[in-house]
Amino acid sequence: LVSVVDLIVAVPLSGLVAKVGHEVVVADGDVIARWSFPAFFERVFGAPRLFAQEYQWTAILSSTTAIVAVLIAWPLASFGRTHPTAETVFDVLTIVLVVIPGPIVAMLVVYFFQLNLPGFAELYEQTTLPTSVALLARSVPVAYWLLRAGSRGIDSAVLDSAALESSPWARMWSIDRPLLSRTFWTAFLATAIVASGDVPATLPIIPPGVSTVGTRLFGLLHSGARYQEASLAIWYMAAVVALSLLLFQQGSSGRVKVV
Repeated sequence: LVSVVDLIVAVPLSGLVAKVGHEVVVADGDVIARWSFPAFFERVFGAPRLFAQEYQWTAILSSTTAIVAVLIAWPLASFGRTHPTAETVFDVLTIVLVVIPGPIVAMLVVYFFQLNLPGFAELYEQTTLPTSVALLARSVPVAYWLLRAGSRGIDSAVLDSAALESSPWARMWSIDRPLLSRTFWTAFLATAIVASGDVPATLPIIPPGVSTVGTRLFGLLHSGARYQEASLAIWYMAAVVALSLLLFQQGSSGRVKVV
């Protein structure tokens, strides 16, 4: 576990720290590259103000997409729990969605919103709805598989008894909802993380004037602004690590027996 943490957190974080504090100065005709703590401090703590729009749009898009993804995945996981054939179909469909390249998903969404239907043009040009729809291609499978695993922890006898006394929708509300409350939060957080970093699906369809952390990083990478890129990424990475630790804590404290 320590080795994995070192690889996925410590190594990228140390690289970001080195880039943020890196500066090149000219002294007596000599070019000197050095690491400066004042430069590091100024750039890191200036990033939230400099990139406030990127952080805000990333939070808005990822959270709204995560909510919609959980609301879509919940009925699928609940219905599949008591219908094995349907569950197999949902499993295959979600896997297919994941393997479709992000740019292709975005182009399909663009094509859909350009259909000659009332309101579609306005939705495409003036809202972030098409962007959220494109992000759902990765987000729904993440939410579905987490809720599917959580549903497996519900005793079959409980589900059989509920099927005799209530409708599927009533069962979802009265049984699934309280028993899977922790799983809902886990699915929401995990889906938000995935949506926040899905640049391939976001970049081709994001509307003008809207910039996320991922799209801004893409632009900075191609402009050579290394320290700006690192200062933008370091806060995003800190947020992802914090949410990942929260997910780990949720998972370790809320384990259920799979029946």
